Amino acid sequence: DSIDAKMVHKLIEIPNLLRDTVIDEVIVACPRGMLSFIGPAVDACGKVGVPIMVLSDLFGDYLPPPQVTRFDTLAALRFAPVHHSRNKLAVKRFVDLVGASVGLMLAAPVILGAAIAIRWDSEGPVFFGQTRCGQYGRRFRCWKLRTMCADAEDKLKELSHLNEMGGPVFKMKEDPRVTRVGRVLRRWSLDELPQLWNVFIGDMSIVGPRPPVPREVAQYVDGDRRRISMRPGLTCLWQINGRNKIDDFQEWVKLDLDYIDSWSLSSDFAIMLRTIPAVFRRTGAS
Repeated sequence: DSIDAKMVHKLIEIPNLLRDTVIDEVIVACPRGMLSFIGPAVDACGKVGVPIMVLSDLFGDYLPPPQVTRFDTLAALRFAPVHHSRNKLAVKRFVDLVGASVGLMLAAPVILGAAIAIRWDSEGPVFFGQTRCGQYGRRFRCWKLRTMCADAEDKLKELSHLNEMGGPVFKMKEDPRVTRVGRVLRRWSLDELPQLWNVFIGDMSIVGPRPPVPREVAQYVDGDRRRISMRPGLTCLWQINGRNKIDDFQEWVKLDLDYIDSWSLSSDFAIMLRTIPAVFRRTGAS
């Protein structure tokens, strides 16, 4: 409903108005230059228990919505595009710990069998560790079962012109660097099982945007970087929606931001459940 404002009062009148008038809420609109006069008005409203809302152009018109919180004993405003509940994030971390612990125990025989096959198929280490960017760009060592030749990173420049993904990410369906065993591991997403250790130690989560490499993050533009504002994960909307069919980086970013903006514990469980058939359909890997 529209409010019919019959009169406008000065800040110095607030104490008298609160004493003589029935007031449900005080709304103060003032430019940033008058903020020093707000204190007495807030104090007067606090003493009688009437809520006060302050409208100001202090920070301009283009900031994300604020959340009132505390920093030690001080009241504070926290600005973020999305405000996630700390309690729910703690539950998410607990689920990660339990899931990664159980997953590592169940995956151990598979990892052992894959390790033997990798050593038999090609020269090089069993595990491949790569620097990735985690939440807010924190770098960590992401672990996978090696699916490429040992000098795959050195050969990347030679293949860069064959990139099939628009944007900073390199993607090539028939990548010649992939080994025979590597193709099988990738087809069933078994190469990513060691990342359960990354989940266990807190670098990653079970569900979240996939972690990019630093060279990709260096090429991010506009709001692309917001996709690393949440802890990266083993699976995400991009995985379950058929990453083989998604060849546009901006579409990938949109899926990640949709996940971040609408995140909930129930959405995480839904993605986990949808990941299982995606793996068996082999739509989540190449």
